[in-house]
Amino acid sequence: MPNYDPILDSEIDAESPITESLMTRLRDNPLAFVGESYTELTGSGNYTVPIGVNLLKVIVVGGGGGGGSPGNGGGGTASNDPGGGGGGSGCVEIGFVTTSGGSSISYSCGAGGAGGVYSGGNDDGDDGGSSSFGSITAQGGAGGVAGSDAGTIGGTGGTKIDSFNLEGGTGSNTAVTGASDGSRNPAAIAGAAGAGDFGGGGAPCGLPVLVNTTSLGSGGSGGGFGANGSNAGSYGAGGGGAGCGSGGESGGNGSSGIIFVLPLNS
Repeated sequence: MPNYDPILDSEIDAESPITESLMTRLRDNPLAFVGESYTELTGSGNYTVPIGVNLLKVIVVGGGGGGGSPGNGGGGTASNDPGGGGGGSGCVEIGFVTTSGGSSISYSCGAGGAGGVYSGGNDDGDDGGSSSFGSITAQGGAGGVAGSDAGTIGGTGGTKIDSFNLEGGTGSNTAVTGASDGSRNPAAIAGAAGAGDFGGGGAPCGLPVLVNTTSLGSGGSGGGFGANGSNAGSYGAGGGGAGCGSGGESGGNGSSGIIFVLPLNS
């Protein structure tokens, strides 16, 4: 978790002028105003509650779904080889845990789903694994659906399973929008639809902006003609769907889940 410079109450109270310096600091230090500094947990293990702490705020993110493979896989043209759909992001669950200092709480971060591989038949991406911290669980994102062997329908992106998450983009065999990834950008709230014979982009991790860190994952790019979908970045994002081609293309892998823990005193 990055460190942020504290912003004093006196700088933002009703009697203080709004200055260019203050606005710049707020822009560059989004968590300094909120005052929340989370511990990031990956993999699995046991979290030891700090002494003197009896309440935890926890944000649990499931693993991202894998991207789907293309349909047909033999003709190599946009008219009969639609791209696969991008994987959905892991779900986000936010909760509070009443505990006591020195207690141990088990946690586990779900694995990202594997991308679907075209090997004699179109294959959907696997769902991401669930993440948990104590009794709080966040399901993984759905895998992207493979392109239709009927040759007219692109694979659909992984969709919402439970709680908050983002959908992967839909593969296509007709011009829609430019193929893109689902990068962490306000203009790309979900994976982008593929264009022509492209796969759809994977969904980015859907954490709230105020807990935004460099650990949040970007969705994998949808594959172009004859290309695999790319793997998701960092944590909680979906893999890109594969583009059509000669038959061996695969969707990108989703990224694993992550857990954020903030010690509080109730």
